[in-house]
Amino acid sequence: METFKIQSLIVFLIFGAFASLAFGKPAWILTPDQIYPLLESHLSKKKEDYFKRTVRRAGNQTIELEGFSSLSGRLENFYSVAKDIPNYRQWALTGLNKKPAGGEYLLQILDLRVDPQKSNVLHALFGLRFPGIHQDLRRSFLIIPTQQPRSVTVSCQSLDAPDLVLSSLVGYITAFSAPKDPERLWVYFKGVAKIRSWILYQALPERLLTQESSERIQTVLDNFSQEEVKQYALVERSNRVKPPKKKRQR
Repeated sequence: METFKIQSLIVFLIFGAFASLAFGKPAWILTPDQIYPLLESHLSKKKEDYFKRTVRRAGNQTIELEGFSSLSGRLENFYSVAKDIPNYRQWALTGLNKKPAGGEYLLQILDLRVDPQKSNVLHALFGLRFPGIHQDLRRSFLIIPTQQPRSVTVSCQSLDAPDLVLSSLVGYITAFSAPKDPERLWVYFKGVAKIRSWILYQALPERLLTQESSERIQTVLDNFSQEEVKQYALVERSNRVKPPKKKRQR
């Protein structure tokens, strides 16, 4: 069942990369002062929407997903969407199982539900849809949105569950207002998974990781951006200001 193990890993890479009230920011997240120069080097000359991501073996049996994006939006509205964890289910799943080039992913993200007792814990339902293999997986994640003076960070960390594939998983997104343009966001995202098996770590095909995980990050950002438009409209409706138009770009 090596294929099952590989797809189980992809599940958590996907979720760790795109999903983080009252808790402090985890220590494994880079600080805004560390992240901003990275964004500046990649995005300072990008005036339109931009998206770049990479998946790589980072050594020490870890797989790392990292990316940079520039998109229209306001930081305060980004935070309004990020902190409303119970509402993630309403926007995050839109188009998430469809490939940009057509068809559907082999790994399906079927549902997200907030924990009845803990509003910052999401229970995720995944489905493997391979020929001859139809199996559902469940995993819970702690989501931690935090607001800093000039940035917003959303972190995601899988909760304890016996697993022979992964020994750890973390992921986060950090957004800034673009310099001199409060209507544009600079976004950095990263997900890191450590694999118990060295053999599996060496055998993972990077093309499969790219197709089944990192391509979806842009869909999530698109969905986030669309939800941000709704937040903008609610805030500005009384002032009769039209929200900015969002365009999906690949």
